[in-house]
Amino acid sequence: MKGVQGLIIAIVLGLIGAAVNLKYLSDQSKFTDKEMFINVRKGIKQGDLIRSDDLETFPVPKGHVGNLADIAYKEDMKGTIVGQRAMRDMAAGQLILQEDLRTAPQTDLQLKPGEVAVWVPVNNRLFVAKFVIPGRTQVSFRLPRDLPTPAGSSAVPSTSTEPEQVGPFDVLSVGNRQGSLDALKPQNIRPVQEDVLTLRAASQGGQLDRRTARVLDYLARTNNRPLDVVLHAETAAKKGP
Repeated sequence: MKGVQGLIIAIVLGLIGAAVNLKYLSDQSKFTDKEMFINVRKGIKQGDLIRSDDLETFPVPKGHVGNLADIAYKEDMKGTIVGQRAMRDMAAGQLILQEDLRTAPQTDLQLKPGEVAVWVPVNNRLFVAKFVIPGRTQVSFRLPRDLPTPAGSSAVPSTSTEPEQVGPFDVLSVGNRQGSLDALKPQNIRPVQEDVLTLRAASQGGQLDRRTARVLDYLARTNNRPLDVVLHAETAAKKGP
């Protein structure tokens, strides 16, 4: 009889021990399992273009995340932030909140002295707008060489059938979008006129740089025929993770 009692006691103690171990492991997992969030690695001034190297990630134990995921950005949302203009000054170590991208959309094209913006139509049948992120990607244009020669011009028409590629150009906006498509979602803004690109151009004494003048001349001579777009790879300085 005593042997049976001892066996029962041993089983009960074993079950208690297993329950305690499971509780301990559950508590520990709250600290070992982490969610990665994004914060500012170095200070950013209002109006600055946010780049990948301005940001870093930090871990938060899952048991302590709470509603942080509802107001801040996780690591996999970094592409939403990169390429946006800072809406406020941000100190090193500061969280970037989703509310920061719900403020009024950026409307200033951030032109510097000696720069102008020009708008060009693009061929939306051969153009996927979402892959062009203003401030991050550059484009060139393929211009046919068989353009009509202006009356009175002594220019000799080109015999080449290969289109002329002109660029690259910095893109300031795609229609009304000045960042990624993801950045518009929190603001409840619908992208429009994505077949029009805003380009940065240099202007000295009222004269546009050669590349921009070449594109605008083509548009003038073809009654603003939409342009075929060539998308360039992002440079290391601009590219996100």
